[in-house]
Amino acid sequence: MENPIKNSLGNLRNGYDYDIQCWVREGLVLPCGHRLSMDCRCAGRKYAGRTIAYARKKESEKIIEGG
Repeated sequence: MENPIKNSLGNLRNGYDYDIQCWVREGLVLPCGHRLSMDCRCAGRKYAGRTIAYARKKESEKIIEGG
């Protein structure tokens, strides 16, 4: 039986990712819910609909590059 919170690779499947601060359902990043006028640039806005693995990879690359 598959873990409802993490998949076999250890990636979050359902819940809140505290490292990049976004909600995840079925392994996909959920939209943040901030108003568009806020220009929040949060992970939920940037990666909505993408896999959490993709979002975490991109965020770690950003840290390595100093951005």
